[in-house]
Amino acid sequence: MSQPTREEIIRAHQTLNHLCDCLEVGCTFGPDTIKYSKIVIEKAMLPKPKRTMAETKWDNEEHYLAEAETENGIKVVMLSQDENVIKCIQPPNAGGVVIRLPKKELTPTGRHYTPTQPQED
Repeated sequence: MSQPTREEIIRAHQTLNHLCDCLEVGCTFGPDTIKYSKIVIEKAMLPKPKRTMAETKWDNEEHYLAEAETENGIKVVMLSQDENVIKCIQPPNAGGVVIRLPKKELTPTGRHYTPTQPQED
């Protein structure tokens, strides 16, 4: 998202104030007014953050071996939840090292890992 200009920010505040004033006195809006107002306000807003694991109830079927991303963009594989932390490994060379990361720092990516047996020759 590009940084909104000063004028766009001011216009977004004006539009929001106008909508709130109209709601207080019971004005009705046409669909074009609502659509335009929404575009103006959204343009000046920061993108809505993705849900973190702190806002998600742990479900073994959904989250065990699921990939998550840290605030720093590091990909990890979630193993289990313990209070306010999630036990994870960092592929591809995890080496059996389990790390504990705060739930609020992990955002699920929607990808999952599947365990496989190594092929013997």
